[in-house]
Amino acid sequence: MPLAVVTGLLSPGYTEVQGLAMGIANVDPQTEVGSSTAVPFPKGLKSDALTLKRYVRVSFLDAMGIWCRITFESAKTWATGIQLQDVYITVNHPSSKAPICVFHITGAYPTKWEVDQLNSTGNEALQETIELQYRTIQRIL
Repeated sequence: MPLAVVTGLLSPGYTEVQGLAMGIANVDPQTEVGSSTAVPFPKGLKSDALTLKRYVRVSFLDAMGIWCRITFESAKTWATGIQLQDVYITVNHPSSKAPICVFHITGAYPTKWEVDQLNSTGNEALQETIELQYRTIQRIL
């Protein structure tokens, strides 16, 4: 299974990446513009939430953790704006570690941070999930 590595501002080592999708939002002509035609027409781009999953770090002071913390602190009062970042996700070949594809995500910002359920009787490693919204995605390799 290829390993996904997020580069740029964000830290490497994500075990799962979901939401690499872009589509076109359509206007329903009957409800939004009162047209009798049944053919929807394009309204603009839409994207899914990008979900990144990784094992919890010893410190929340890596670049991703700092960016999330600053964004969520800003959202408490909106006294300061949030910082959008471009993100590169590289999928590496499992044995050679050579990149097999790269995605460029623009205008990303964190919208959710979550830690898996804590279980004192289990022996699973603790994972965290970080959700991002973004403007566009493009496969560049």
